[in-house]
Amino acid sequence: MMSNRSEPQQSSATQLGSFEVRNTAKGFTTWLLTFIAFTSLVEILARFFQEQTSWLVLLGLYFTAVLFHARLFILMHDCGHNRLTASHRLNTWIGHFCAFTYIMPFLYWRDLHNQHHRYQGNLDQRDQHFDLWTMTLEEYKSASNPKKLFYRIYRSPIGLFLIGPVLFFIFFLRWPAGKKSRASIQNILLLNLIILALTVASLLSMEIRLRLMTFLCIAVFNFIAAIWLFYQQHVFVDTYWERDSQFNNEELSFQGSSFIDFPNWMKWFMASIGYHHIHHFNTKIPYYHLKSARQYLIDQNILKQEKKLGFVEMLENTRLKLWDEKAKKLIRFPS
Repeated sequence: MMSNRSEPQQSSATQLGSFEVRNTAKGFTTWLLTFIAFTSLVEILARFFQEQTSWLVLLGLYFTAVLFHARLFILMHDCGHNRLTASHRLNTWIGHFCAFTYIMPFLYWRDLHNQHHRYQGNLDQRDQHFDLWTMTLEEYKSASNPKKLFYRIYRSPIGLFLIGPVLFFIFFLRWPAGKKSRASIQNILLLNLIILALTVASLLSMEIRLRLMTFLCIAVFNFIAAIWLFYQQHVFVDTYWERDSQFNNEELSFQGSSFIDFPNWMKWFMASIGYHHIHHFNTKIPYYHLKSARQYLIDQNILKQEKKLGFVEMLENTRLKLWDEKAKKLIRFPS
């Protein structure tokens, strides 16, 4: 019988009810100001590039734009859970605008992400969603040599953070076929037409081409960064993988989801995305209440431990390849 992996147990959900309240004014204003700041920075960068401004100034503007763009992704994430504002329609429209800055079909991404929440950490449901492919040690040992080679390439840093994102971005997100809802297919087709129109327009106009290239330089960087962050949210030595009959949402949330404590100067831009363990524990909590919800869980002695990751640990995590069911930990490839 399939476990309920998206929400905490009822008693905990009741306790966290006050943190589920959505603030439409706060959510909409946050998105609007972030969107205006990002698009303004793209315009300024394009103009400064034309005027041959110093590279130091351009780099400063570029990374500022990258941070605002990253914040748009996190706001899109809240829209995907219908939590940014109290209006489902407004969340959907904001989600489309945010996703467009990543050239992603929002409705299809939303479906994929919700599948992640339903099946993450369940060894028996790995074929039910498009997520990071993880083999067990025994599966790897019994696999054919070609499959082992393919898996090694797939789980290499180049495969995960370069080849994979490129293929996912260029092909997978553009393909209007397979197990997709009608709305998702329409979303993909419309976005493909917009991409085609922008491509043609950029060939006809230097001004459009310059702005499009400026935007793409930001989007490509952040798309890969998003894949990196997604990887770090569940891939560490003592993470959580369990068979369906033994699956427990609280254990997945607090044992199998990380807490990334970003530097203070980055926290505003990261919009509480580091509290991923709290988000998995209760997806109904908007990003702007996650910090308070975490403190409440600590005060109530519900949250007793956290998988806190720093930059060094993140680098070490890229070496983890297989789930050892007996030892219950992620390991490197056997020598």
